[in-house]
Amino acid sequence: FYEEYLVRLLKVMGEPPIRALNVSSGSEIYRMIFLPSGLPPTVVRFQGDGDKYFKKTILTGPYGSEVQRCILYQSVETLTKTEWDRFKEDLNRVDIESLSESEVIPVFLDGVSAYLEVVNDMGSYFIDRSNPSYQTEERGLEAYRDLFDKYPQKVLFSFSSGAISDSFQFSSY
Repeated sequence: FYEEYLVRLLKVMGEPPIRALNVSSGSEIYRMIFLPSGLPPTVVRFQGDGDKYFKKTILTGPYGSEVQRCILYQSVETLTKTEWDRFKEDLNRVDIESLSESEVIPVFLDGVSAYLEVVNDMGSYFIDRSNPSYQTEERGLEAYRDLFDKYPQKVLFSFSSGAISDSFQFSSY
């Protein structure tokens, strides 16, 4: 279910599969997909290519029937080398290689799904965590939670507090 849902959600957001993005030698792409229960899905993608760095943020919400979604907010920001390095420091605390692809959840917990997709010279990774704050303390998991708190969750807070404004664009699944 989630794989199909993610593909449809990313399509609505205009986000291609991460492996379809142009990744040249030395390029890095990191996409965080944040699906909190009862709140708009949020995607934050960081991309670095040589000396060019940017961050793309997309926030969607339901509109009308469940087969339609609208983009509530979208931005693309050019990052400075310092901002990129700060993000990479946050990311390096996660220790991606030490996290298994997904954890086994004994019971369904309504709450948050947090996905991290990575493509770089080391390969590609897809990490899936549901309610990471409720799981056993896997190495790097606290930093994983912090990464999602600092980036996608911060966007949601800014949107819900009115710090960023609505810019409705409609799209169908």
